[in-house]
Amino acid sequence: MTRRYFVCRGAAIAVTIAALLYPTSHPATARADPVCESAALVLSAFPDEMSAVLAHADYTPSHYLSLDGYRFLPGSIGDRRALIGMTGVGTVNAERAAAAALTADTCGSTGLGIDEVVFVGVAGAMAPARIGDVMVPASWSLGRSENGGTRFTVEPDRLDRVRSLNTLPLERVAGLPVPLPYEPSVFVGGDGLTTDPYQGKRFGCLPGVGATVGCAPEEIMSAEVLAEDLKGLTELDPAFLATILAPVDSGAGYLAADQESGAVAAVAERFGIGFLAFRGASDGAGDPLNLPGYPATFLLYENLAARNAAAVATAYLELP
Repeated sequence: MTRRYFVCRGAAIAVTIAALLYPTSHPATARADPVCESAALVLSAFPDEMSAVLAHADYTPSHYLSLDGYRFLPGSIGDRRALIGMTGVGTVNAERAAAAALTADTCGSTGLGIDEVVFVGVAGAMAPARIGDVMVPASWSLGRSENGGTRFTVEPDRLDRVRSLNTLPLERVAGLPVPLPYEPSVFVGGDGLTTDPYQGKRFGCLPGVGATVGCAPEEIMSAEVLAEDLKGLTELDPAFLATILAPVDSGAGYLAADQESGAVAAVAERFGIGFLAFRGASDGAGDPLNLPGYPATFLLYENLAARNAAAVATAYLELP
């Protein structure tokens, strides 16, 4: 695809001013302008979600950037340059991680200039979406509107680009004892809901443990990463433990329900950068095993849902 470039102009302006002030006797010398490659900030909440993204990416596991305790991998998804990171679960983590990446001088440290934020992960789904489907909502509400939540809309041209994708073969079997009895689909439009069951507390992770509660995907795990995560565990407010079993909003009245997208959308808007979320349905209708719902359906279907979300997000990011 054609790449866009951000060029820092400060040095060029300085040279022009110097030339006007000192046209002959004081020639000015300037360093070459640093050039930033256009890149997407691609975020996920927990290890399985990030692993699904990394399966489509080119990157060096040890070359990560650490910002405010969150890790970001410079790399590429197809021809699209990307900064790939894991926020951790919940609105507090999502807001902090997104703000850390967008505040940092990623151009100076990685050569990447962020011009788009994409979230890839799983979510609860309401009809017409079913387990395994991928939802790309046209808006995200951070908190329910009737409770004073704030709504963030996605730019229509981004949604149109998703609609332009050819039909994608999505997973219906991966890791399941019984395959889904239908071919998963992509739903573009509708409204997404983000809520905070952890009552403003930062949700913690377990170093080196688990696809959903671990602190890093296995693709980047090392002794150094484990040591960093163990240190981070000591800095957590233990008060978040009291909220782990708090009820999670079912998302009734919305197409998709999660705990991060709306928080990231708010940060992206604050920085004037476009936002889009791809959410695979891990909970909702369509369960061939008739499990009792969340969290049982989440634990069984989250891997398949994450893989489907990553497949659609990758196809989007690879568009010319």
